[in-house]
Amino acid sequence: RINHDEQMAFLQQAGRKSFMNFCEIVKEGYNAEWFHEFIGNILEKSLHQIARGEKVRIILTIPPRHGKTELASVLFPAWALGTYPDMPFIISSYGAELSETNGLKTRDVINSDQYKFIFPDIKLRSDQKAKAKWMTNKGGSYTSVGIGTSVTGKGAKCVLIDDPHKDRQEAESKVVRDTVWEYYRSTLYSRLEGFGGVIVIMQRWHCLSAFQEVNIDGKLVSIKNVNEGDLILTSQGYQPIKHIQRNPIGDKKMLRLLFSGSGQAIEVTDDHLIKTEEGWKKAGDFKVGDKAILLENKTEIKIKELKSIEVVEDYNDDIYDVTVDAGEINIGGITVHNCDDLVGRLMEEMERGKASGQSFDEWTVINFPAIAEDDEYYDGKLLRKAGEPLWKSKFPIPVLENIKQTSGLYNWASQYQQDPILQEAQDFKPHMFRYFEESDLEGKYLRYYTLVDPAISQSAKADNTVVLTVAKEVNGPNIYRIKEDAGHFTPDQTVQLIMSHQSEYRSEVAIETVQYQQALKYSVIEEQRKRGIYFTVHELRSRTNKEERIKGLVALYAAGVIHHRHGDMEYERELLAFPRGRRDDRADAMSFFLLLGVNTFNGNVKSYKPKWLSYGKKK
Repeated sequence: RINHDEQMAFLQQAGRKSFMNFCEIVKEGYNAEWFHEFIGNILEKSLHQIARGEKVRIILTIPPRHGKTELASVLFPAWALGTYPDMPFIISSYGAELSETNGLKTRDVINSDQYKFIFPDIKLRSDQKAKAKWMTNKGGSYTSVGIGTSVTGKGAKCVLIDDPHKDRQEAESKVVRDTVWEYYRSTLYSRLEGFGGVIVIMQRWHCLSAFQEVNIDGKLVSIKNVNEGDLILTSQGYQPIKHIQRNPIGDKKMLRLLFSGSGQAIEVTDDHLIKTEEGWKKAGDFKVGDKAILLENKTEIKIKELKSIEVVEDYNDDIYDVTVDAGEINIGGITVHNCDDLVGRLMEEMERGKASGQSFDEWTVINFPAIAEDDEYYDGKLLRKAGEPLWKSKFPIPVLENIKQTSGLYNWASQYQQDPILQEAQDFKPHMFRYFEESDLEGKYLRYYTLVDPAISQSAKADNTVVLTVAKEVNGPNIYRIKEDAGHFTPDQTVQLIMSHQSEYRSEVAIETVQYQQALKYSVIEEQRKRGIYFTVHELRSRTNKEERIKGLVALYAAGVIHHRHGDMEYERELLAFPRGRRDDRADAMSFFLLLGVNTFNGNVKSYKPKWLSYGKKK
């Protein structure tokens, strides 16, 4: 039987050993959710690394009112100063008032009876008790300042930056962003002792324009202007470019090479140079079993074995194949369509850090969107499934959906999904959007088209398969997005969705048929035989890349002829984030309508007539 003294001793040791135990002891009623535990463990591990003199760089992005400031900016410094009593801290945020408030809260934690129970030897020095600047009796210090405030004479083993931007208006201002960045570089970073630790807690109000550009020695340039010897920002820092290959493809064959490890596949021309242990080798000379030096998961260089080779397609348009060897890093397999795509694709994946804990350069980015868009993993463990809210009890799906509807796409994308939309770079603008209700379709003569964009993979991080039915006025210019199913479907599920759409709307069906996707057409035809229902399946082939196809919709939106439903927010988000968004599957499916070559207006049809019902929606 455990007596009271033993229980108290156990609690004291638990609070000292574990940061999350400490939180639950000193903060009455503190109930940690799984993501609080996750963040707490990261912070605890980081503190021990900082104490050992190791470098720690963490960016934590999390939606508002999810407890990030209390956990990371208030409770964490208090526990850290008890665990390492002589450690100096600097905390900085967008304003002096917030900094002072956080400093006061942390000071109150250290003055509490619960804290004294866990760390009885730690006290505040009587001559250093200001709200935002104080010291402990063991030499530890806490300095909390607003962005722009001088911290001359103060050093820190850990710099913690909590919300460097007050709101969207600040984040959208390049002047303010530059000011914050310069303050970090010239003031905060210079205060670090040794490697030290830098922890940033923020909402992703603004995204970087470098997502589709190359960062060359501090400048953003197009791939067309890259030269050998330039310094390119890679996962290992700045490295000189040693090799660039520009091949006009012409009538050359494209090969898909599938490698072991993560299953990385690259599409290249047969004379594309790939690095091996023996040197550079043409893709067309590779045989199954050969080994290449490539990036694993965009951050780690590994030797991979070639598993299979497939001839993809003959290209005749102006497409370029580019290989960049930056030092020991091979950024290979980049197919540049019309020289518009950029080498920054590698940096896009690393800087966006969509996977929790994804590392790039020296930083670890930990993103927690309010609703998971994909299955989220960390160290190979599933954190949550796609579609799950972050804090189920406080922010269930209905609450988040209400926030999504009332806050607007920009705030929802940046604050809650940690995936901001860059307004100044948009091709599609909110004022272009036109909406419709079911009543708007009454009395209209419409032809229906079901557009199918099949995805190659069903994995959580793969593109969605989209089955979209649109309606086109025959006696008018308007186009309506009627019904859409998007997700990671099996081939059979996709076939059933196609049949369902066609049956409901008596639509013409058009499927993108490239590579393996041709098999889907035959599956649909086989399903027709089983059901005794027959309709034409059009094959869609595009000689332009996805981005160019989607850009083709801009003129139609500017003219106000495309309409969608008010609740179609995921589609809107894809358009507003284009071309820098992580998803564009719905927009791409919509762009297939352009490939059908459907006339935008037929003035010979004056009115809706019953004899045309076979083309219209099933009654």
